Amino acid sequence: MKKNIVLLGMMGVGKSTIGKLLSKKLKMKFVDTDIEIEKKMKMTIQQIFKQRSEAFFRAKEKDVASQFLNNHNQVIALGGGTFLNREIRDNVRKNSISFYLYLNNFEIFKRIKLSKKQRPLLTRGKEMKNIASIVKKRETFYKKAMFKLNCNYLNKGQVVNKLIKIYKNETFNN
Repeated sequence: MKKNIVLLGMMGVGKSTIGKLLSKKLKMKFVDTDIEIEKKMKMTIQQIFKQRSEAFFRAKEKDVASQFLNNHNQVIALGGGTFLNREIRDNVRKNSISFYLYLNNFEIFKRIKLSKKQRPLLTRGKEMKNIASIVKKRETFYKKAMFKLNCNYLNKGQVVNKLIKIYKNETFNN
């Protein structure tokens, strides 16, 4: 039984992309909690925020993340705000090896600008300011992950290989 790998960090850092590649290489199931919420609610996250509220979304996020964190042999990409929840952080520590995927604010901004995905916490035209504010609020929590991987200047393959090396070393030594 393999421990879960949990990827966390800001929107746009590549948790979903890296998670898919990582899960294939390690022959583990891939779960993106944001996608699971959208499937369950039959709405986009943007719609959930608009029609229900951020608080409603956060409650669903906690339920969905908890459901998957109690399993094993998965690569789980948590939504950007999920790890701020204390219960989720505790659950991650129990069953998983966690990685904070770090990118500088400008790289996040560039990736988000290229993405078609709507981001409910970003105000059009003020994305860079919003990103800086969100990072400032979340960084303390993200740093509670077992490992921080600076993804600046690394391509997807390099990130995946570094994660695999750390994961295998961590599971071998425990």
